[in-house]
Amino acid sequence: MYKVLEEKLSKKTYRVRVVTQADSLKAYFYNVETPFGVPSTRDVIRNAPIEEKQNVSEILNLFIVREFADQKVFLNNLDYKSACPVLKSEDIEYLILRQDQVKEKEGEYVKIWLDIRECMDPIFVDDKYVLLEMR
Repeated sequence: MYKVLEEKLSKKTYRVRVVTQADSLKAYFYNVETPFGVPSTRDVIRNAPIEEKQNVSEILNLFIVREFADQKVFLNNLDYKSACPVLKSEDIEYLILRQDQVKEKEGEYVKIWLDIRECMDPIFVDDKYVLLEMR
């Protein structure tokens, strides 16, 4: 996955905005900017009851790693239909999601990245992660 991203980033002359659920992205790339870091969010789920958590940015609410499908981590409601507009408004060019992140849709569990194909194309997929690029 990182080889594909490295090839894409090597053509950029600016810091690229990336949302990632992979905790080692910043170790490999210096020319990326992330709206939140995985290490800083790792314990958010366990640290306080939902009632005590403040409303957070929509991008963090959508893409923080969850322990189970549709887990409510913050006071904000989850609305994956807003993912593309949120990603575009935040100028996100690449999205790295874990394959185990799912949501309930019409009585079945589906990977959250499938609906994001509305505005992004998968450029790398394996058993653990998917890397998407904004059109």
